[in-house]
Amino acid sequence: MDLKSYFEALIQKVEDSDIQNNGTDENGFFKPTRALLLQRLHMLRDLHGQPRARDRVKDAWSFVVEQVPPEWLVLSADQKKELKKILE
Repeated sequence: MDLKSYFEALIQKVEDSDIQNNGTDENGFFKPTRALLLQRLHMLRDLHGQPRARDRVKDAWSFVVEQVPPEWLVLSADQKKELKKILE
């Protein structure tokens, strides 16, 4: 499974989950968590192979790591290697 398939599987998990848009940020303002998470996952799926989008991919990945349960983020050895190369 390549990274595109991995991100598509994460998108499907989020769509099937009970993650909602009723979150708030650290200042108490409304934060549409589900919509933002799906936006970042779609960005990761589409831009992970683009070298000039590295900063966007890093930001999107950090948001996903904060919002998604850790058991969803399990990667194979090849995926870890590829993602690490992108994030460095």
